[in-house]
Order: sequence, then structure tokens, then C-alpha cells
Amino acid sequence: HKFGVIDTPGFFASDNAAEHAAVQKEAMELTELSAILLIVKIGRADEMAQTLNQLMDFCGDDDDVCVIVTFADTVKDNSESAALDINAIRKRLSQLLEIDMSQITFF
Repeated sequence: HKFGVIDTPGFFASDNAAEHAAVQKEAMELTELSAILLIVKIGRADEMAQTLNQLMDFCGDDDDVCVIVTFADTVKDNSESAALDINAIRKRLSQLLEIDMSQITFF
């Protein structure tokens, strides 16, 4: 499968913002959107959801959104408890964001 990735600057980025936006605009006009990947560092579910909800409000269609939670491997606990915590976080994020749990991945 072939796909293109359109990267966006993070919050508060200011270097070459106009140039970056122009390239994104052109790419989005030429290619059909398959998914919007929102990447967030692991934290409390309510704190992650607050930021993610702002982005999702901007993006529109929740069906195209996938959330990637990073640094999940740094959760300090034994592996069994950490797995349960990750599943609890996934479930809570799913509820707070009103998306299916399958749309949330941990790395």
C-alpha cells in the first residue's frame, strides 16, 4: 500500500509557518484524506483528552481520527499492572473523546 504523510508543526511552532502551510495545502488538494493521526505523550487521560478534543474539534470528522499515545513503554509499574493501566487509559480516552477504542494506539 502506498500513502503520503502530511506532517504539521506542533503547537507553538513558528519556523516557516507560511511555507509549511502552503505545502500542506497543496498536498491536501492533490490527495484524498485517509486518516488524521493525532500524537500525544502519555499522561492522565483527562489531560490528554483536553488537548486532543481541541484538535478533534478543528479536524471535524471523528471517523478519520486515530490517536497515537507515545512513551507508553515508560509507564512505571510491573508489566501486568501497566498493561491494565494502558487498557484503562484507552477505555477512558475512548469515552472522553467519543471515539472507538480501536482508534487509539499506544507506543
